[in-house]
Amino acid sequence: MTNLQAGVQGALRVAFSPDGSLLASSGCDATAKLWNTSDWSLRNTLTGHTKKVVGVQFSPDGATLATHSERGVKLWDTQTGMERPNWIRCDQNIRRAVFQPDGRHLVTIEDHARATLWDLEARGNGAFFQGHTSEVNAVRFSPDGRYLASSAGHWLSGGDSRVLIWEMPVGGSEISEEPVRVLQGEGRWINSLSFHPYANLLSGADAECKYVMWDWTTGERVAELAVPEYTNGARCVDYNHDGSLMATSGWAEGAPELSTVQIWDTVTQHRVRDLAGPSRAVDSIDFSPDGAWVAGGSRD
Repeated sequence: MTNLQAGVQGALRVAFSPDGSLLASSGCDATAKLWNTSDWSLRNTLTGHTKKVVGVQFSPDGATLATHSERGVKLWDTQTGMERPNWIRCDQNIRRAVFQPDGRHLVTIEDHARATLWDLEARGNGAFFQGHTSEVNAVRFSPDGRYLASSAGHWLSGGDSRVLIWEMPVGGSEISEEPVRVLQGEGRWINSLSFHPYANLLSGADAECKYVMWDWTTGERVAELAVPEYTNGARCVDYNHDGSLMATSGWAEGAPELSTVQIWDTVTQHRVRDLAGPSRAVDSIDFSPDGAWVAGGSRD
């Protein structure tokens, strides 16, 4: 295990670059950091945000890093650490930002019951995915980039236990007003989403301390994995490169030693390993592209 000091109050989000050579982390100190995975040395500290940086996401080619905070999105050159010219104008609290696998679009979610689509080639926005009844808190693209999954809910405003599947616009077409599929949950809301890289599976971390797996092409719930020691919600879920393993995290109130990262065999659906480390909840997890590492972000 390797511990990296991402900031004064820990790391809020972590992400590996597509080639696995870099790890990005974001922190409460209004900075993001780039780490060399060859020796875990610090490569760059990215400064420019004025509020805590709540997320990091690499572009599909790894050349750009998107960071976002309570005051918008910034784009960075990952080779130089310099900020790129940025035409994305949003003064809302950006909760997530994700690139489409082909790099054509960026989707952001703010404190609204919708997600915003930004066309990175035409440099335009204004299109929204709307359909939730609460604040959108997670979005994830399917591996082929043709579909976007979204979930919503917040401990203050309540939950929307559904996951909505949206078809991405093609060739300048408009966003459909209705999702192509609705996946029903049973808990309060879903905190995190992850598509299986090959099978038609979508997994979600449930606020009721469960991990739900759907066949997202049919809407059928195919499995439910529970972590009995969690008392304050399942936080994160992520598949490895070939889908054979799934990493999850959650929070056991008053028992930080139980707030581990779990590794599951996706075929047997058995929990095969627990990774201990932080003394607080792991709020973000990401497998390295080769599956050899799991990075976790914690306010430790």
